[in-house]
Amino acid sequence: MKPIRNLIREVHRRSLWQVLGIYLLASWAVLGGVGTLGDTLGLPDWFPRLALGLLIVGLPTVLATAFIQEGAPGREAHRSDTPAAEASRASGLFTWRRSFTGGVLAFALWGMVAAGWVLFGAGVRAPQPIVASGPEGAELRLVVMPLENLTDDPELDVLARLAADEIAREIDRRQPVAVVPSTTVANTVRSLGDDPPVEVVAEAVRATHVFAGTVSRIGSQLRLELELIDPSTSERLRSVEPVAGPAERIDSLVAELASRAAAEAVVVFNPSAAPWVGDMSTPTSAAAYQAFVQQMSAYCAADFETSIAAGRRAVQESPRFVGALQNLMMAYANLGRIAERDSLRSVLDGLRGEMTRNEELSLDVWPATWDGDLERAERAVDEAYRLDPIGRAGTAMQIKVLGWKLTEAVQLLEQVDLSGACAFLGYYQDGARAYHGLGRFQEELDFVRGARAVYPEDLGLFGREAGALAGLGREEALDSLLGTLDALPVPARFSIQGSVMAEMRAHGLGDAADRLTETMLAALPERPTSPDQQLQRGSVLYFARRWDEVDSLEDSLTEEEVQGLEAMLAQDVVLSGTFGVVFARTGRRTEASAVSDQIAMTESGPAALRDYAQAQIAAALGDGDEAVRLLGQGALLFSAVHTDPAFDEIRSYPPFVALMTPR
Repeated sequence: MKPIRNLIREVHRRSLWQVLGIYLLASWAVLGGVGTLGDTLGLPDWFPRLALGLLIVGLPTVLATAFIQEGAPGREAHRSDTPAAEASRASGLFTWRRSFTGGVLAFALWGMVAAGWVLFGAGVRAPQPIVASGPEGAELRLVVMPLENLTDDPELDVLARLAADEIAREIDRRQPVAVVPSTTVANTVRSLGDDPPVEVVAEAVRATHVFAGTVSRIGSQLRLELELIDPSTSERLRSVEPVAGPAERIDSLVAELASRAAAEAVVVFNPSAAPWVGDMSTPTSAAAYQAFVQQMSAYCAADFETSIAAGRRAVQESPRFVGALQNLMMAYANLGRIAERDSLRSVLDGLRGEMTRNEELSLDVWPATWDGDLERAERAVDEAYRLDPIGRAGTAMQIKVLGWKLTEAVQLLEQVDLSGACAFLGYYQDGARAYHGLGRFQEELDFVRGARAVYPEDLGLFGREAGALAGLGREEALDSLLGTLDALPVPARFSIQGSVMAEMRAHGLGDAADRLTETMLAALPERPTSPDQQLQRGSVLYFARRWDEVDSLEDSLTEEEVQGLEAMLAQDVVLSGTFGVVFARTGRRTEASAVSDQIAMTESGPAALRDYAQAQIAAALGDGDEAVRLLGQGALLFSAVHTDPAFDEIRSYPPFVALMTPR
């Protein structure tokens, strides 16, 4: 045991511990540099292992040199009774100069082998993107999560959402990868409950990769951090360089983080893309984004007036805020405020160069339907759905209904999250139309009753329920449902009773329709004393096919009231079409044709409505080919044709039957 104790004492006495520590630290640094160099040059995996082998071989040599040279402080003075040590030093075999030179030569050899591999072996490989692919067969799709607020300040929750929105928009501008729109993310997060894991959100929106991060406060400074995550493995793939600064610079901090995140996304998902040059739009402020959140919440609830008020605040804060402008335009459209809608459309057309691809597509979809260009609307919505299948399924379904592609519409309806934060009223209404057009009346009834639980005051859904009952031939249930309307004012009651009466006649319930007609007429003056009363009575008689009585209503009006009615006709192509049908059905064919010609020359109203009004008159005149032509060029009102008596004369005409068959 004494030799071992002597060895341990010698190890402690000499410099071995210090030398070992320094050697291990230097080896760690060398291996780190070798790994970086290997990744950059694309060297094979065995090069780092070769470097590790050289370091392991060098370790005994270094320790032996330290042991012999006694480099540690406190070494004993030369002693005459250690002739072997003196002889060893004299030989000069283990010296620091020799050890250092050997290490340099070993790594010089490693460098020569690496250079040879690069020049004469596989060549330099371009660095591979960190994210090369998603799950097999899946398109790469990125979702940006709202940043996690690590502070106690609830106002920073708005900043967290604003940052996610700006990051998503900036990445989408550069288009290295499909990006899930922020509104889709926000709705999904709300529908999943408080603080859902990023992996759960990614699965819900079908994303293959996630940007997630935090906002924290250090003194008066805010710090924003972001990481790219693979949700299938929860692996952190890449970290974005954090940004920090005073709270007063929130907007610029968000813009800087968005720019850095977009640069990382390009490197990861599309490293061959050309560098992006500059930002293209002004970042929205936190106040504007907060107003936008309120705007969207009201819009989803079909509270369009409140949505408009919040949207105006958002635009006042950030006049070029595309998302707020688009939703403001749509709210005006839903309220029939056409001039304001078209004014905003012109503003948005001027901002196209600043839009993300999703925003551009949104601007292409509904305005195309207003222009009567259903083909363009379908192209835009199909691409939007491909980029964002969760967020755009509802809009895609609505466009398919307009194009009478009802089987596709129902398939899309099944993908719409109607239990989520944005169960938009229009999704229910158009979904019911799809079921009705396919003759799936029981499914329509079940669907609409669920919708009325969400929107109990909506009369349009009331009409859809009545239509489903008419399709099922359930007269008693219809009478019971109609009895609930008695408390409504006459105009509102008439609107819904008229649509129900039309559905009854369309489904062969003529006797029930006649009873409802008499009930409606009894509530009106027999001889109207104003244009409004005339239009109400005329509408009932129109759907009852009592053409002569409709035609005679004009006799009860004064000359001044007739002039007022003519002014209304000049501005309302739908009303003009109705009068053209009445003229045709009462034998006044020349006047009916004149009305059609006048509609063709006017620019009032959307092109789709002008086409429909002319198709009504052509059908009433018995010109089936012209009616089919006008409807076929994108009239977008197939569901109205179903109950409109203008088309009675051509319902068995084969081209018309083919056109009206759901696709």
